[in-house]
Amino acid sequence: MSGDEGTRVAAHGGDAVGQRAHAESAGIVVQTAGDATIRLEHGLPDAHVRLVHAQADTIEAQRQLIDVTNELNDARRKLVESARVEQRTSQLIMVLHVVLVRLSALIAHLTGERDRYLVEAAAYREELEAAHRGLSDAERERGRAEGQLDQAKQERGRATAVAEAAHVRVRSLEQRLRGIGGYGGAHAGERPALDVPVLSPDDVLLDTSSGLDRVQRLLDAQEHELASLEAGVARPVLERGPGGRDPLTGLPDRAWFLVRLAEVCRGGGPPVGVCCVELDDFDRDDEGGREVGDRVLAAVARRLSEALHGVHPLARVGGAAFAVLVVAPGDADVLPELAARVRALVSAPTGDPPSPARTVSIGLVERRPSDTTPEELMREVEIALLRAKSAGGNRWVRYDPHDEAERLARSLAGQREARARMNRSGRRFADLVSLTPVGVGLFDEAERLVDANDALCDLLGTDLEQLRGRTAAELTHPDDSRDWLRSAGDAIKESSRTHEIPERILVRPDGERVYCELHIALSVQDDGRRFWLTVFQDITERRRASEALRHQATHDELTGLPNRALVKEMLARLLASEDRSRVAVLFCDIDNFKRVNDSLGHDAGDELLVALARRLEGGLPEGCTAARLSGDEYVIICEDIDRVGGVDALATRVAGLLRTAVPVHGQLVRVSASIGAAVPNGARATGNDLLRFADAAMFEAKRSGAGRVALASAALIASADRQVHLEGQLREALAHDGLALHFQPVVGVDGVVETAEALVRWPHPDRGLLPPDVFLPVAEQGDLLRELDRWVLRSALREAAAWPAPNGRPVSVAVNLAGLVPGDPEFVDVVADAIAEAGVPWDRVVLELVETALVDLPSRVRQSMDELVARGIRFAVDDFGTGYSSLARLKDLPAQIIKVDRRFVSGVGNDSSDFAVARAVVDMARAMGRKCVAEGVETVDQFHVLRGVGVDAYQGWLFSRPVPAGELRALLALGGLTMPAS
Repeated sequence: MSGDEGTRVAAHGGDAVGQRAHAESAGIVVQTAGDATIRLEHGLPDAHVRLVHAQADTIEAQRQLIDVTNELNDARRKLVESARVEQRTSQLIMVLHVVLVRLSALIAHLTGERDRYLVEAAAYREELEAAHRGLSDAERERGRAEGQLDQAKQERGRATAVAEAAHVRVRSLEQRLRGIGGYGGAHAGERPALDVPVLSPDDVLLDTSSGLDRVQRLLDAQEHELASLEAGVARPVLERGPGGRDPLTGLPDRAWFLVRLAEVCRGGGPPVGVCCVELDDFDRDDEGGREVGDRVLAAVARRLSEALHGVHPLARVGGAAFAVLVVAPGDADVLPELAARVRALVSAPTGDPPSPARTVSIGLVERRPSDTTPEELMREVEIALLRAKSAGGNRWVRYDPHDEAERLARSLAGQREARARMNRSGRRFADLVSLTPVGVGLFDEAERLVDANDALCDLLGTDLEQLRGRTAAELTHPDDSRDWLRSAGDAIKESSRTHEIPERILVRPDGERVYCELHIALSVQDDGRRFWLTVFQDITERRRASEALRHQATHDELTGLPNRALVKEMLARLLASEDRSRVAVLFCDIDNFKRVNDSLGHDAGDELLVALARRLEGGLPEGCTAARLSGDEYVIICEDIDRVGGVDALATRVAGLLRTAVPVHGQLVRVSASIGAAVPNGARATGNDLLRFADAAMFEAKRSGAGRVALASAALIASADRQVHLEGQLREALAHDGLALHFQPVVGVDGVVETAEALVRWPHPDRGLLPPDVFLPVAEQGDLLRELDRWVLRSALREAAAWPAPNGRPVSVAVNLAGLVPGDPEFVDVVADAIAEAGVPWDRVVLELVETALVDLPSRVRQSMDELVARGIRFAVDDFGTGYSSLARLKDLPAQIIKVDRRFVSGVGNDSSDFAVARAVVDMARAMGRKCVAEGVETVDQFHVLRGVGVDAYQGWLFSRPVPAGELRALLALGGLTMPAS
């Protein structure tokens, strides 16, 4: 466009980009995006105008394209950021999921602990209530005892009245004896003239004997009542050599006097005299009460003691009687003079005002020690005293062994003493029967109960009056033999000994059974009639305890089902019968039960096992018994397989019972079971064979999938037999060191070998080198794991003792234990013995245990582990992350090493979940002060990732495969391994 055309451009600022042109009269106005305008005021051809418009549209399109590009870039940036956020969120969710699983397990465990504490609290509450009831019973017993004491006091009063009547009878008897023998009157040697009826010796003997017997029985009864009342009252005793002192008078007692008399008589020597003094009519003082009589006795004792102190020994020998010992009287007048002196002392008035004068009867005796005994001297002096009292009292009488009356009185005294001894013996026997804690019963010849003690009445729950007259058969439970007493009589007649019946069932009035052990003896009464003396020992609680122990030994503690021991007993009994061909065994294993334990905890697993046991008990047909062998394994024993429709029908029914949904800890858990069945395949099949065949069939069913059933075929039985053969070979290999150890190093971040784990191999003579997964199941089934662990421990420690120490750093040896675990009572001793035998330092030993073996350890087991840790041993938690309670329990376990399971290690490089778990385990181990080892490291990427999260040591094929002992020693001699480059 030329200048002639008068072109004029008005510029108003802005950018030329994004301009838009439009026609305005003859010119063109171009408006930019920034509101700047360019006006072309000269007239232009139409083609030029269209060109301008096209350029403007192009500019606008370019502007829009730039805007869209900018928006696309923003969207891409947001998408990348969203992906990053999503990845971080996914990792966080995975970590939270792991934590949530652990927290769920912890909550489940705490819930179980809470329930257990509630049960214990309830038990404590019941014990407290029982203690309160016992206290109430004791209070009632005390009240009853007080009532019995009051009753005894009343009986004592009645006995006192009887004694007074007896004294009257004694005085009557004394009147009849006055004419017999010589008496001491007011003066020594005086013999009064007596006017008594003429009696024959037989009359005197009969009347006197019967009267004295009755008096003695009454006095013995009174003495027994008083002794029983005062039995609980402790009286002060003043010791003076053998014997003691009388608590009322302070004088020595009868026992002391007899001992002193024996000392004087020992070895012969001069004559010995005894003076026995007794107050006359002493019962009159008792009419004023016992306190009055006690004061009189105390006053008389004091006078005698003051007069005879230092001259003659004095003692109170019973009642109102005192005895004086005279050693070597010298002449015949010493004893009479002593008697006169004593009478004068006693007859003098006492007290203020003076009391009435009192009289005494005195018996005297003098004998040479070689002619008598202390007991005989006392008996003779008491006979003389009796004659003095019989003559009216207030006199003395000297004992004359040659006097006919003396002999008669002596005979009467001997008879009375014999009868008294017999009565005391009978009373002791009656008291013994009454006090014995076992039941004692007397049966007559008609087998009817005549008498029984309180213990038998309590045992049978009734009183004596209701028991009397009942026969032995009526006391016996209907389910038991009722002719036991007659059978016992026949046995006693043959052996002439007592008969014992280990167990017999008696019955109480309410029908309750009482189990007793019986001891029976045949005896004869005075009239010649026979009677049975039977002792009943209550063994009800002992039998219950025995049954409880038997049940505990033959039943599973968790489910209450029969255990392996009872299963073997049942199978042995069934296979010994004629119908052995109809017996069948089903072996059931719960599918994926470990998953329940791992996810919900062992308490949930136990709850599931109990629920399944109840379903089996309630759903099995008649003749079938459910049992639990171990873990999640159940066994069904069928007595008659034909009656239940055959093996297939029974297996289908059992599978249906075990295929169910069970609510556990608030969650519905669906389960199924793999079932193997076996029947006897010949006459030689045993119970163990049936279990083994059914077990093998169960594994065959499990290989086909969950919830399957398999029958033990001939081929399967042959395979099971081969397994048994392999088990026998394994036992022989253990016994003769036929196994071998390989070792896999555990290296630190610098490549230094820190530990070598011992891994067992079996150089089989026919099958070559067998790995553990081939023979460990055989060892487990044959219960050989514990013995295998002991062999590995001893062999590994002996080998480690010869390892070199690279750079002066000894290499530790790690042993994985599966059968020998801390719960074993011999765990500490076995480990200590192996270390001592090998001579390896304690701090070079690492014991690896799977995580599930360290769950719910009792305090005793933890103490044993702490004991080993204190000596230097380290514990490692193997396969960490596969159990359910690690986070809740690990902080309390004496474990110093945590080994991350290879399942998590394998995916740390490409699986965010495995990476999150591995990092969480490492962080947790570091926070708890544990060392973290990663096992199963096979690639460089895995190593770098694990090293980046802070793992302390590594084990896997990336560094070394398991190698024989010789190769390990060569590897250790090199000083270390080459680590992958960063």
